[in-house]
Amino acid sequence: MIINPANLNALFTTFDTRWTAQYAAFKPQSYYQRLAMTIPSNSSMSVYSWLAHLPRMREWLGPRMIRNIGQHTTALKNKKYELTIEVEREKLEDDQYDQYGIWMDQAASSVAKWPDQQIIPLLMAGNTGAFGTGFDGQNFFDTAHPVDGIPGSTGSGTQSNYFTNTPLNPYNFGIVSTSMMSIVGEDNQSLGVGAKLLVVSPQNAVMARTIANSPTFGQSIIDNGSSVAPIANPYVGTVQVLVIPELSAQPTAWYVLDDSQPVKPLIWQIRKEPEFVYRNQLTDEHVFNSDAFLYGIRARGAAGYGLWFLAAKAVG
Repeated sequence: MIINPANLNALFTTFDTRWTAQYAAFKPQSYYQRLAMTIPSNSSMSVYSWLAHLPRMREWLGPRMIRNIGQHTTALKNKKYELTIEVEREKLEDDQYDQYGIWMDQAASSVAKWPDQQIIPLLMAGNTGAFGTGFDGQNFFDTAHPVDGIPGSTGSGTQSNYFTNTPLNPYNFGIVSTSMMSIVGEDNQSLGVGAKLLVVSPQNAVMARTIANSPTFGQSIIDNGSSVAPIANPYVGTVQVLVIPELSAQPTAWYVLDDSQPVKPLIWQIRKEPEFVYRNQLTDEHVFNSDAFLYGIRARGAAGYGLWFLAAKAVG
């Protein structure tokens, strides 16, 4: 390849086109879209206001009942991310630029997983406070969420979405899903949420699919072993399974989510979608000093916690 501005511009345009196409192909394979709601951001930080319940219609008797959605807030500051690849000038001169096309594909795959790389650690650490807390001041997965949603309040009672010593099996799935369906809002009314998505590590995949799809349970572990005759599976067809390889770091942890609501348990805030940038001018400082061109991706965004009562975590 003859190295001149016209050829370089044409080559990097080809790289850009290839990356864009591969990014679009890989993005649907990401997991975050099942776990988090994607919200555009137009500033350095966005503030979210929540109700401690899901609003519902009521009979209009007397004055309107005003619900203040500014009582509970979450602030997310956008962060900047990059991925940079160096393209050696000699490789282009020797017509070896096809190998960089493979790197473009790999870069596209990596960037498509960028939201997953922020959301999945958030999910895994939700019981620790490592990435912040929920809107009520408790860990996102916690045993003492105040019913009224006010940080530090216990007078209204507390509720749990975190379960320890609870390995995944049909009996424990029943306990967690029933507890989730029993959660009430600050008005002490049922939130009407349910177990719609079972999120597990590869180690729990077989058990999760058994719970979701098996017509019966042999040895009836549905009732914790008190019966030996097979029992019809009451959960078949009621919950979907999502196996996430990255969760293998916590092999005994499993999650139950209600992903059927307009909002999701977690937030993926996008300030700037990934964009292709490069330095390919022969007069660029890096080209002059290193005899190499630069190709990169730049993006801005943030991950955070949304409504805790739409998710539960259990650990075996």
